[in-house]
Amino acid sequence: KELQNELGITTLYVTHDQTEAMTLGDRVALLRNGELVQVGEPEALYHKPVSPFAATFIGSPAMNLVNARKEGDRSIFMEGLTFKLPEQQAGAADRIDNDDILVGIRPEKVRIGTSAPVADEDGGRVTLNGKLSTVEPLGREILYHVRTDCCEMLALAGEMDVRRGDDMFLSFRTEDIHLFDADALDRKTREQMQSGLSKENREKIRKQGTEQDEHAA
Repeated sequence: KELQNELGITTLYVTHDQTEAMTLGDRVALLRNGELVQVGEPEALYHKPVSPFAATFIGSPAMNLVNARKEGDRSIFMEGLTFKLPEQQAGAADRIDNDDILVGIRPEKVRIGTSAPVADEDGGRVTLNGKLSTVEPLGREILYHVRTDCCEMLALAGEMDVRRGDDMFLSFRTEDIHLFDADALDRKTREQMQSGLSKENREKIRKQGTEQDEHAA
């Protein structure tokens, strides 16, 4: 990118690597099956994805997507909880014709711990609970996989003294969520949601979990 800036030449670079696209491009065009999905600055594709595919393809680990349903008075019902949407998210919900929606939240926006978080004064925090299924060290940070009643949620945080099977609490701010039409989520996008963990790491972690269970027994 430094060379391109020095030369001042407009360059079209084609790649299947989203990291390359985000680091090299001043503007990124995301295509799927030959069709344009979204175009804009890298930050816009990351912070304002227009579809579940864009949300899960751009960014690693991929965005969490949770099934939910629109309720009256600009509220969302998700995981047995009903919560009100901030103005921006409420506007996005109004633009979705379908009542069945997907709530998206980036793993780095999810707060994780072994105890329930203190409620925010404005009531703008949603809390879920589940069991820790996988711990994936990434160096400076750790990717925690937590199995809730509906799905597996990802949270990116620092090191904690926890083990597979521990009870965990997840929370996030409603102002950090993204909303999508549930009908826009297809099989390939569901697979993309789980692509952040390599097959090698999945097998390694599965073996570690089996060994821990055998040791506990």
